[in-house]
This record gives sequence, C-alpha cells and structure tokens, in this order.
Amino acid sequence: SERVNVRGGASALRTTPIDRLNFYVRGRYENQNGERSAQEVFGGAGYEYDLNPRTFLFARFDLEHDEFQDLDLRATVLGGIGYFFIREEKQELKGRVGAGYRHETFTDGTITNEGILSLGYDYWCQINKRTRFTHSGTYNPALGDFNDYTAVFDTGLEMALSDDNA
Repeated sequence: SERVNVRGGASALRTTPIDRLNFYVRGRYENQNGERSAQEVFGGAGYEYDLNPRTFLFARFDLEHDEFQDLDLRATVLGGIGYFFIREEKQELKGRVGAGYRHETFTDGTITNEGILSLGYDYWCQINKRTRFTHSGTYNPALGDFNDYTAVFDTGLEMALSDDNA
C-alpha cells in the first residue's frame, strides 16, 4: 500500500516579565492508496497575564476544521485562572482552570453552541542549551454533558536553529 502522512505546526511566542502571547497553527494530511484519509487544521491564540509570581489569568481562542469528522468549524473562546507549580529557570509546570463557549458547525448542517469547562496543564524542561522538552494537555467538557468534550495533548521537542536563538 502507498501511504502519505504529513503533519506540521508552527508557533510564535512573545514573552515579557509579566505576560505571554502565543499564536499557533498545526495541520495533518493523510492519503492512503490515492484516497485522502485525514485533513485537519487547528490554530489560535493564547494570552497570559501574571497577577503575582505564581498566579496568572489566561484567555484563549481556537479555530478548528476536520474534514473527516465532518466538522466545518469549531470555534472556542475561554478564560480563567492558572497557577505555576514549578517556575524555575530550567523547567516550568503550570495548571489552568476556566470556562468558555464552544460553537460547532458540521457538514450536515448541525450547529451546536454550549458552555464549556476548561482544565489544562503545561510543562517544559530545558534539556540542553538548544533543546527543550514540552508537554501540555487541555480537557474541555460541555457544562451540560461531561461525555461531550474535546481533549488535546501535545508532546514535543523544541530545538533552536542557531546559537543566537538558544
């Protein structure tokens, strides 16, 4: 069989001593034996503002399209409060809890609008001067039905392309 699987993503982060602004996009395309078997795009923006060295407020906005879930558009906006469990020079662990709103439009014309809860965490540790391990997870159940949820978990390595970026 012949199979093509392409995944990619990019992010841009602006950090100051009291806040962080992040833009991100990722996509996946799969083709097996000449037939497309996956095509999805996900992107958004997030902002965090420190209330003190451990506690922060956050806001996020995400957009998603997934042809094989018949999802034309999923738009999610949410906000809440977070806490740094570890905030060191070489590693960081933070948790988030909040609430928001999710709108979904499907190919068959179905539209859903619902309030959501948001629970998440982010972890990173610096492996060496140019390499960082990252892991994050977010669980967003509908307020009226915890069996209706989205969950996203990401694990990766970030590598600086030059010593100037390290």
